[in-house]
Formats: sequence, structure tokens, C-alpha cells
Amino acid sequence: MALAPKTYFSIDENIDEKTNTKQTKIGTKGIQHDANLQYENFERALFGSSSNFVQTRSLTMKDGKMCRTNIEKLGLSDIFVKYRVEDDRITCTPLTQNGKII
Repeated sequence: MALAPKTYFSIDENIDEKTNTKQTKIGTKGIQHDANLQYENFERALFGSSSNFVQTRSLTMKDGKMCRTNIEKLGLSDIFVKYRVEDDRITCTPLTQNGKII
């Protein structure tokens, strides 16, 4: 399941012999990996039943000194601003204005 480019959750249906579990792969562009996002988070965001907020930490300059900042931001979202998402929530078409692609 994918929300936007580089934001996805996939499950390999084959059982890993070493761990006896299904392997998952998660892409979370702009979200730190320690946010511990689960399949249910992606599903709720995709179908619009809830918003997902994550804490991000970064280093920045403030008053000439390096400091650490903590920011809460929208993590997973069903909004995709580069294309129009059709009613099936899968098909995407270019944005147009007066019949021209913008």
C-alpha cells in the first residue's frame, strides 16, 4: 500500500525461514524510522479515517548556536499535491487548469 512516492508499506507473503515471520518493507520519506509505524497507520491514512502525527528531531542554528529541535508534524497523509487523486484513491492524473497541465 502506498500513500505517495517513497511512502509505502509492503508485506512479503512468503514466510522467512530464519524468523518464521512475513517480511515487511516500509518507506517513510521525511519520517524518522524510529516512529514505529505499523500497517494500520498506513491503512488509516490511506482511507482517511485518521491523521498520523510524528515527532521529528533535528539540529539547527539558533542565535549563532547549534541546538536540537523537536517538532510534531503530520506524518502520513492521503493528500498528494502533485497529482489529482481520483475517486478510486489509486488512479492519479496530472493537475490541469483551463485544459492545460500545470
